Amino acid sequence: MSAVERSDDLVSLWDCLHDGALESVTSDTLARSIRVVVDVPYLWSFHSLPGTTRFSLVLQDVEIVQALKFASWPGKLVIPEGASWADSEEIRRRFFEKGRLESVDWQTLETKLIHTDEYEIAQASVTDPDGGKATLELQLANSDQTDYPTIRVTAGQIQFFLGLERGLSLPEFLALGGAYWQAFAQRREFSDAPR
Repeated sequence: MSAVERSDDLVSLWDCLHDGALESVTSDTLARSIRVVVDVPYLWSFHSLPGTTRFSLVLQDVEIVQALKFASWPGKLVIPEGASWADSEEIRRRFFEKGRLESVDWQTLETKLIHTDEYEIAQASVTDPDGGKATLELQLANSDQTDYPTIRVTAGQIQFFLGLERGLSLPEFLALGGAYWQAFAQRREFSDAPR
C-alpha cells in the first residue's frame, strides 16, 4: 500500500506508521493535549536519519478519547485439513470480522501503554485535519499478538513532528513513508523481473 488511501475525509497513515513501535502516549488533561511518539526504524534507515529519530503526533484541544479492545468472536475457528493457504487466510479474515471492538477505561489502557515497547502500530488513520477537528485512530498489536487495543482521539488540532522540533504538514509527513514504500515496490518489481 504505497498511495495515500482516502475514504471521504479519512487519510491512511499506514505508509508512515505501520509496524512502528509505540514509544509513548502522554496525556495531559489540564492542557487538553496528547502526544504520541513512534519509532519507525526502517524509515530512519531509508532516509539516512539518526536511529534516535522519532515521529511525534501532538493533538491539541482534545475533546474525546476512546480506548477500545478487540474481542474475538467466541465461535470456533475451523480450517479444514488440506485447505490452501489462500483459503485458510480467507477463513481467518472472515472469522476476525465477526469480532468487535469493546470500550475500556482510558486510564486502564493508558497505564498498559506505559510498557509501550510491547506495542506496534498495525493501522493508523486521521480524518483530514484541514476540515476542522481531527480524529486520530491507532490500531495496536502487542508483541505476542494477543492484545489489539485501538485508540481514538478527537482534537481541535493535530501536528506532526519529525524529532522534537521539525514540524511537518500532513503531505510532508505522508511523503516520508510514501517514498520508502515506492522504493520498496520498485525493488520488488526488479527482483521479480525475468532475467
